[in-house]
Amino acid sequence: MLNKVYSLNPEIAFRLNMESENIAGKAFNSETDMLHEFNEEATSVLNLIDGRKTIKEIILELANEYDADEKQIQDDVINYLSELIKLNIIKIEE
Repeated sequence: MLNKVYSLNPEIAFRLNMESENIAGKAFNSETDMLHEFNEEATSVLNLIDGRKTIKEIILELANEYDADEKQIQDDVINYLSELIKLNIIKIEE
């Protein structure tokens, strides 16, 4: 999974980096009529998913940005990505 590249689903409307106390981003899926809200950490991951960076590159960038343990960041990112895939918010680049 670490060498895979993901992109945001173009069918989803995103609003990231919001000025809110608890919500840093939102995504609306018009197919399911579902609104998903994201905290700051989740939005940091979404901002790095660009269809070019591998998951490993994203993890390294986040570990450097937050001066955090790479293994903990990796576990968190992989769990988060799994949820985003289930919700069809991101997709793997072929």
